[in-house]
Amino acid sequence: MTPAVRWSADARTDDAAACIEEAVDLGHFDHYAQLVDELSLLLGRHGLGQTLAYLLMRGGGRESSPYELVYRQVTRRLAQLYPLSNDDLLTHLTRVDSKQYLRLAEETRLFALTLYAELDALEDAAYEDDQEIP
Repeated sequence: MTPAVRWSADARTDDAAACIEEAVDLGHFDHYAQLVDELSLLLGRHGLGQTLAYLLMRGGGRESSPYELVYRQVTRRLAQLYPLSNDDLLTHLTRVDSKQYLRLAEETRLFALTLYAELDALEDAAYEDDQEIP
């Protein structure tokens, strides 16, 4: 199964910026930024399924948790490209073939890198303006 639409770099950047705004509105921005900083490493070291399980476990079902937020954001982004068999991405991953799993993992990696780049740009802009990050 191939995605109906593949993200362009601009669309991915816009989505990442919206996710960061969501994190600012939720609070705990510093913790969210730290988690995004680690996300690519977690994906590379443990893979998509283990990383998602870790996010869910650490989030503990708390809506305000940065771990839950990242899990929801990843799920939302992947659901735009690939129809999920149910609302739970982790369960969906157990039902797909290896090719789709790898596509989902790659899209998640690209999303994580884009989030990181957007956070880095936000920090650079705040540094140049001598302001605090929200």
